[in-house]
Formats: sequence, C-alpha cells, structure tokens
Amino acid sequence: MALELLPYDILLSILSLLSPKEIFNLRKTCRTLHSASQARTVWLTCLHHTCATQGIFLPTFPLEDMSIAQIEHAVLSPSLLSARIKKSPENQVVLPKRTQVIGPGSASTSSEPGESDAPACLQVCLVPGGRYLFARFAQPNGLSLWDLGLSSADPAPSSPLAVIEGPYDGIISTTPTPDGLGIRICTYFNSRSGNTHVSIHEFYPSKAEKGFERLGTLELKGILHIHSHSMQLFVALDHFQNVTVWDYHENTSTTWQLESIALEVLIVGEQIVLLHEEQIAVWDIPPLSRHANNSMVHEEVIHHSSKFEFYHIYTAMSMPTAFSVPSPWWPVSARDFYVGLVNPAQPTPEMFFYKFDQSAQLGYYMDTGNPSQAGRALSLPDDLDCRTLFGLRLCENDFCQRWQLHTDVMISLIPIPSSREERYTAITRSMYSDAMVDFDFCSASGRLAIATVVGQVRILDFLPPVRSM
Repeated sequence: MALELLPYDILLSILSLLSPKEIFNLRKTCRTLHSASQARTVWLTCLHHTCATQGIFLPTFPLEDMSIAQIEHAVLSPSLLSARIKKSPENQVVLPKRTQVIGPGSASTSSEPGESDAPACLQVCLVPGGRYLFARFAQPNGLSLWDLGLSSADPAPSSPLAVIEGPYDGIISTTPTPDGLGIRICTYFNSRSGNTHVSIHEFYPSKAEKGFERLGTLELKGILHIHSHSMQLFVALDHFQNVTVWDYHENTSTTWQLESIALEVLIVGEQIVLLHEEQIAVWDIPPLSRHANNSMVHEEVIHHSSKFEFYHIYTAMSMPTAFSVPSPWWPVSARDFYVGLVNPAQPTPEMFFYKFDQSAQLGYYMDTGNPSQAGRALSLPDDLDCRTLFGLRLCENDFCQRWQLHTDVMISLIPIPSSREERYTAITRSMYSDAMVDFDFCSASGRLAIATVVGQVRILDFLPPVRSM
C-alpha cells in the first residue's frame, strides 16, 4: 500500500517517527504527504525529540503559542547553525544577524544609553535553548535571570525576570531539574575565613512569580577547586584535595581525601570520574551520612578507594593536561558520554576523546598505546590557553566545543565518534572578535552572550528570525 493511502492518523504517527530531513523529503512527493507533513502534532513530537537528544531546556518554547513555522524553525535550528558555521569562510569572523544590548546601562533600561554609573557585567550563562540568560553584575544582589525571548526578532528585555539574593562571588553551573521543567543554579561566595559557601537555587519559568527557591547551602573548607553538578548531587574538590559529595535534597554528604591532584570531576549516575594529570579514576559514591549544620569544615574524612583507574595518553608531560567534560545539560537519554583531553606541551596540540559507556558500568577503551584508540583528534592552535576550554555540548550530529583564543570566541564542530579507529577534521570558526570579560554560546539556537570590557551584555543571534505565521 502506498504511504499516502494510509489512514490519516496512522500517517501522522509514521511521520512523527521520522527525522526532519525525511519529513521534508516526503513533503515534496504529493499533496497528501505535503499536508500531513505540516501537521502540528508531527512537529511537536519532533521538537520534544530534539530537546531530549540535544540537551535543550524544553520550557524555552511556549508550545501553545507557537506557530507551526516557529516549531519547525526550533527543530531545525541546530542543523541550520551547523550549516552556517561550516559554510562560513575559514579565516573570517562569522557575522551575527542581529546584536542587542541588555541590562543596566543599555538603551532599554536607561534614560541615557550606556550611562557611566551602570554596574558592569562580570559573568554570563545561557540556558541551553538560548531564551534564558543568567547575568552577574557588580552590584549587591546583582545576579539576575533574563528572558531574551524565543526569536531574534523579539525586543530586548528592559528588566530581569527574577533576581537571586546574595551574597555570591560567581555562578558555578546550571542544570535542569529532574522533571526537566525548571532550572537549578549553583552559586558560591568566599567568606573572610577563607571557606567557600555553595548555594543551590531552583526556578520554574511556569511559576515565575514565585521567584527562586533556595534548596540548600553548604560551607566547604578552603577554596573550591573543581566541581560537578547533576540532578540532586553536587561534588566538590577543595584545594586540600578533599572530595565532598553532597545530596542537597536529602541534606546528606561524605568526604574523602585524594592522594594525587585531580584536574576535573564528573558525576555519572552513581559513580564519579576523576581526571588527573596522568590517569583517569572511577569511584563509586559511598553511603552519605546526614549532617545538620550544612558545614563541611569539621566533617569527618572517610577512607575510600577508587573502583578502577588507568593511565591516559598524556602521561609524563611537562605541562598539565586540560579536560573537556560534558556539559551538565548533557542529554539524559545519551548512553555514552565523552571526555576530551589536550596537552599544550605537545608540538601540535590536539584533543583526543575517551568514550565511556554508562550501560557497561563506565566501560572505556583500554588500548592507549595508539592515540587513535582514544577517539578522534581536534587540532588546536599552538598558543591556545587550555584554561579557556568549556564543557562539551551537542549541535546536530557534532560535538560543540566552545573555547577562547585571545579576544576571539571560537566554536569547533567535531564529528561524534562512531568508531575508535576513525579520525576526522573539526570545523572551527570565530564567532566574535573583541575584548571581553566572559561569554557563553548556545548551539541549539545560535545565540551568543558577551560580557564586554565596558560592562555591557551583548546578545548576538546568528540565525534569522522566523515568521510567526
């Protein structure tokens, strides 16, 4: 039976299982399939699938108010951005379709645009999807959440959606809530005693009038060195090499001390991956004990041993290895996750990837004698400061590696490994070239946020707006 002769409801069910490219191809075949391919239910299913597989915050999209054209555009945005980056000239900065300025001192919030007494922006953080932005300004209670709108055609917001009460010295990370409908943000401030206070707040856009809810606060001994945040677990490593695992929902925790310096940490289910200068170690999370005062300063340190560890490809190097780990927004549905490694002491800096299989208890490639066994390589500039590497995200069928080279925001699209024997060339382009304090880039929407040296927050959109109807 020809596809177009099927009952309409069955036809819609079939289309909902296809990729956007396949749906567009069928749209060109006949009137029946053309009509069915424009059904709202088909594209809503596609959008849910895109958010689940790309690590996009679903409440970014006001589904009930969106036209079919807007839903299609949201589904296609990662592939449209990927195509634009790959088609751009190699030695030219990719130009945005629109640039806006928001926050104190912008034209939308001041009687005098760019007024000199406006507090400077020190940090920006885009929630995947590109609609919501956290910005930290140099003023009391200056950490705020902004709704930038769904489309690049939307006007710049004149005021924040919500404000988090301080004190704080910075944003550590953001993650989705377990139900996927809210945002959790982790902040910190350093007290005069030299300890670090970590706070977790939660915000639901559907309940914006309630503002932020504080879920917990923890005092850590000394300075926070590295961290990982997933679901209701927060892992911290202080400069004394104490690892603390904190379940802020149950208010339970435990602490143990490492024998060697760890440079990065990652929570994967009920295990922790610690990345060291020469080896990678996997630890089971031990039982957590309840504590009442939210302070780890006098917490008992337990004895704990790693489950297994192995030497990675960059051992005995003259400079520390830098790691690129998955973003906290890495898709929950993903079975595998990857860790990128780069060492600036190499004659030609390259990034290699280790693949971990969660379904096989964090399986990994044991053969590290041949670097190709560790995954594909991304060539990097000789003068790269490895401290500017940001966590891995996804863009269509590629990794999106965000990094900074001097005053340029660099985006590398790296094919996701399908075989450990293969090696492909990454596509790298500059998306911005000017002095900056901080930046963040959303590969799902093609939106870049810049905290400039003059204190502004610039929002650059690299995809054109879509019509509402």
